[in-house]
Amino acid sequence: LFGRGGEAPSKLLNMYGSPEKALRALQQSAQSIANTNYQTGTWVTVYVDGVQVSIKGRVMDGVFRISSIAKNEF
Repeated sequence: LFGRGGEAPSKLLNMYGSPEKALRALQQSAQSIANTNYQTGTWVTVYVDGVQVSIKGRVMDGVFRISSIAKNEF
């Protein structure tokens, strides 16, 4: 998810120091979407410690699974 570069993913990597820590923080922010009427595959914006990140994915068994991170905020 972080290998393509881009402004938003780079900010997260700089803040957290590793892709694993950045993804963990992003997942925590994205989990709030799991309890909404999210339409699978649509872009949604979440905030991770003040960084605006556009993601898409799907909800499986009550867990939001991130499939893509936009290079730049929408």
